[in-house]
Amino acid sequence: MTAIVKIVVAFCLACSLVACGAVERGGVHSPDSAGISLSTSTPVQESTPPEQSAESSPAEEQDFDDQIASLQQQIHMLERAVAATTPKQAIETWVRAIDSRNGALEYAMLAPWSRAKQLKSFEDGYWVTGTSSPWLERYQIDEGEVQPDGSYIFRVKFDYRTSDDAELVIDWADLEADDIIVREHDAYWYVVEE
Repeated sequence: MTAIVKIVVAFCLACSLVACGAVERGGVHSPDSAGISLSTSTPVQESTPPEQSAESSPAEEQDFDDQIASLQQQIHMLERAVAATTPKQAIETWVRAIDSRNGALEYAMLAPWSRAKQLKSFEDGYWVTGTSSPWLERYQIDEGEVQPDGSYIFRVKFDYRTSDDAELVIDWADLEADDIIVREHDAYWYVVEE
């Protein structure tokens, strides 16, 4: 990933987490963060990537590398702060991300092996998912069913609306459910898109 993309990803993730209420504006406080507090409003110094500057000094290159490393750590810590500790929390956070059109949070809730398949679509949409129409009016998540391999399958119903059908009364029984797999990985639960 290029340096500029990494900066944009970090910024979008931080803004998205604040916007959807997953973290407070002043910083991230996670029960498992061992007292670490990250500010979501830390300004990133403007700089030109070393490879684009014909006259960059080794100190400037190191500053830029340090900024990238810092942003990568911030993304890691933000993802850890929203990581689900239960299957139900994983599916609820993922669906809430879809509802709020928050691609950064949706991506954070994907299993690491599912992320590569989705990355380009999130980047192409600048980490905003969905459109203004149709919009997600409401959703319903069942209690989930544990599978023999320890994963869970949740049946999720999404009620998407447009201005043409916004006033219609649609019964939940008339909506088709999607089967969503949630699996544990490294002590956290993630949505698996196969």
